[in-house]
Amino acid sequence: MSDITPARAKQLGKALAITKPRNTYGVNVIELHADTSGLRVQIRDSGGLFGVVTLSDDPQPVAISQLSREALTVWCKTVKAKDALSVTIDGESVSLSRNGLVTSGLAADIVDTASLIDTVAISQALTGIAVPWPELPALLLAAGKDDTLPALTAISVRYGDTGTARLAATDRYRLILTDSDPLHYEGHALVPAAWLGKVTKQLGGGILGVTDDYAVVADDEDTSWLMGTRLIDGEYPKVDSLVRDSSPIGLVFDSAALRDAVKLISPSIPKNSPVVLDLARCDQVLRTLDGDVTVPMPRYDGWADGLVIGFNPAYLVDSLAGITGSVQFAMESGNKPAIITSDSTNTTRVLMPVRTATN
Repeated sequence: MSDITPARAKQLGKALAITKPRNTYGVNVIELHADTSGLRVQIRDSGGLFGVVTLSDDPQPVAISQLSREALTVWCKTVKAKDALSVTIDGESVSLSRNGLVTSGLAADIVDTASLIDTVAISQALTGIAVPWPELPALLLAAGKDDTLPALTAISVRYGDTGTARLAATDRYRLILTDSDPLHYEGHALVPAAWLGKVTKQLGGGILGVTDDYAVVADDEDTSWLMGTRLIDGEYPKVDSLVRDSSPIGLVFDSAALRDAVKLISPSIPKNSPVVLDLARCDQVLRTLDGDVTVPMPRYDGWADGLVIGFNPAYLVDSLAGITGSVQFAMESGNKPAIITSDSTNTTRVLMPVRTATN
């Protein structure tokens, strides 16, 4: 018998939720591995998702049991913070105890196959990068949602010669770039953005690592549990070429004032129509494409004589997410991408314009 802390039982419950099959045809294999290094639950589904949760570090007799997802999920949901928990492996049976109340029938079968999860790859992956948590929401917003373009549904992680890892996300209409310091590993990986958002919502912090086949996220302080998935195959756009060192047009807005102005006019903008920043008019306004509705242009610094440029209003608001204080827009013209930066965030954001009558 081995004791389990309630915290690790809750971690197991989270791992079960993250790897839950999305339909009735999904295949989940859940195994309890016991050996001299402790007691671990390993979960893997047919789509390449996996999780590993260490329940106990106490040495165990070697055994591998296949577990029932339903029974294990119900048990995890009943656990309270001060419960006394334990697990017992006895021959061909596995039982969990909560405050002396035993739940049996967890083992669907006793198996003697090797682990479904490449633990060597996992240990290599954890020498990855600290996830840039303040910038992650913006990256997730910019990632594509169209499954017919799978590479764009990923966050690109490219390790370069300069000792930094560049993370990028784009849906072809907007782009977010941010840099993070890797521990080591050089290469390029496409990490599924939807999976990363789901896992990091549970973790709230941690380390992102990649191997040739997998992406792995683990808590940077408690590696008793980790989650992983297969990388996405495909070619990622050469996005770095969109970011220029200098542009002839530069505007500096208060980010909150610009965000509020866009939100104010947005209800008046027809679907699939842009909000237009019109600096060619003497009154300089944000307007609808037909000009019937206007709001005053927020105060700005810089020069943009005669500039007229349109943006998707929702994407413009998204591009200001996480930015406080001033925000800089750099452009070559009204029909070229806008490069958006701010001292308040370690990101470079690129927003594609929407054509207006004048650009």
